This record gives sequence, structure tokens and C-alpha cells, in this order.
Amino acid sequence: KVEAVTSPPFRMIAKLIITAADGNQYGGTGWFISPRTIMTAGHCLHSNRSGGWARSIEVIPGMNSRYRPFGSAIGTVFRSVNGWVRDNEPAQDYGCIILPASSPLGDQVGYFGFGALKEDKLASLLVNTSGYPGDKSFGTQWFSAGRIKDVLPRRLEYMFDTAGGHSGSAVWRYKKDTGSRVAVGIHNYGGCENKASRINQSLFELMQKWKTAGT
Repeated sequence: KVEAVTSPPFRMIAKLIITAADGNQYGGTGWFISPRTIMTAGHCLHSNRSGGWARSIEVIPGMNSRYRPFGSAIGTVFRSVNGWVRDNEPAQDYGCIILPASSPLGDQVGYFGFGALKEDKLASLLVNTSGYPGDKSFGTQWFSAGRIKDVLPRRLEYMFDTAGGHSGSAVWRYKKDTGSRVAVGIHNYGGCENKASRINQSLFELMQKWKTAGT
């Protein structure tokens, strides 16, 4: 369990309270890549089972139980890709929330870098993830780390301890020499192994556009 939720990088990670198209509420995880852009899993934004696009998503960075140390903001502008929204393709299960201009929470908490690493750099790379699993106390953030087991063109696979609600978490590498954290994937499925959408060159370029849209 993460206690230092007000320190980076944990404060750059947000609990998502999702109000789906059908009115039901779900939990998820997102992470800032610019003042107003939060990356997450596509199924946190759009679910055919729940009637399509979410109505709204509350973004709560660094949430700790009921405590909201940086406040929160409501997002209603979402981006994803046809590969998810139309085709339900698991490898393309990603998207972002763009907060209103009045709510640049990323200016307070900071944001992740991200990169498209080549296969040889990703193989067996030690990576981290942290999010808000639904099987733990409400609003508590949980961290896990391990090595990437398999690198595919659009996916990363690894053995982590995750649960529903973790979906949308960053999968990032930490470089001790520079202190930098670079996201290499977007966690979207648990199981054995866990899976993330790999940030390849095309996704990197798309994320750059989404980042600019929320700057």
C-alpha cells in the first residue's frame, strides 16, 4: 500500500470514479501526461456493455482513502481509438480524459514522461505500476513492480499483483541516475500474465497529440 501518495510519482496517479452511460459507477486508474490530460484504459471511457461513452469521470489525484489532497475535477471530454471503440481490440484498449481549462490539476501534481522503447530495451525491463484496485479499501493506492516477461508489437506482459480498478495504470521504468520516470505501457488486463498496451511509435505520436490538447 502506498502511504506517500502526496509525493511523486504517486500524486501523478489518480483514482477515477466513472459514471457510465447506463448510470452505474465504476472505479479505475489514470495518470497525468500534461496539465489536463490523463491517460487510462479505453474500457474506463467507453464500454459497449455499459451503453457506450461514460457520462462523466471524476479524477482524484493522490487519493488516500476518503482524503483528496489535491481536490478533484470532473472530465466529460474523452479520446480513444477506433481499434477500441469500434473493434473492441484488447491491444488498443487505451484513451485519455481531457479536463476542462479551469482544472489543470497536472500543474499541481506533475506528470509522467512516456516513451516508445525498442524491443531489446523492453525485454526483462524492471517496471512499476501503481493504481486503485477494487479489492482493497476504497481510495487506497497500491504499488507493484516486476520484470516484463513478453514484448509484442502492441502489448507488454508481466506478472504483477493487480485487480479490477487498476485498469488504466501507467507501466513505467525508473532511471536512478536521472530520477526520471518514463511510461512504456498502459495496464488494462489482469490475469496470468497481466497485460498492457505497449507505447509503440504510433501510440507515442497519438499521446503527444493528446498531451498537447490538454496543455
